[in-house]
Amino acid sequence: MTEGVLPKEVTDALKPEYVTPAVILLAHESCPTTGKLFEVGGGWVSQTRWEQTQGVFFNDDFSSEQLAERWGEATSFEGSRHASKLQEAKTGIQERLGRDLALAPQ
Repeated sequence: MTEGVLPKEVTDALKPEYVTPAVILLAHESCPTTGKLFEVGGGWVSQTRWEQTQGVFFNDDFSSEQLAERWGEATSFEGSRHASKLQEAKTGIQERLGRDLALAPQ
């Protein structure tokens, strides 16, 4: 996909074969790691994680101007949380949905 876009020395360093050992290990039944996120390429393997700001909530009809006013708050990593699984990465959305569902008429 990147042939002709990236220099040959870069595509040579990013061969799929350099990802295969990580895929084999992670797919093996003896691998103790599950549900994690990895960045693999060029012979480099790293476990990574999502880091999420506290975020901000708005009413249903918020504008880009209102978001711009609170952009610093939405993008500040002070007090950030590190998700160890996908469900944790969606915490703000889940909080909002839970709150909205609790307020919905039954």
